[in-house]
Amino acid sequence: MALHLFLYPSSNGYNSYFDKDEESIGGLKHPPKVTPDLYWLSQGFLFIALILGAMISWSFTSMLLVYALVSMAYSHPKIRIKKYPWTSWFIAGFFSGVLHFCDGLRRFE
Repeated sequence: MALHLFLYPSSNGYNSYFDKDEESIGGLKHPPKVTPDLYWLSQGFLFIALILGAMISWSFTSMLLVYALVSMAYSHPKIRIKKYPWTSWFIAGFFSGVLHFCDGLRRFE
């Protein structure tokens, strides 16, 4: 629940806020303008994901936090991993895969 209902939407909203797409994307011919509300909603969802993670375990919470920080670095203007296609593809795939793999291991503990 922490991943799918809160962390992933948080990541998507955060990246949408900094990307500020104006041309067709994700099936939307004219995506809506982003507002600061989207940024704050994404931060609220991240906070909820971390609280839910802490209710499970600290190691799970740390995985959520690492994923969130890498995801934020993807589109944040000061870092913007997204501008390096191969690097961003590898990083996004690696951290998404590692998070799911580790979450799967945790379920068998």
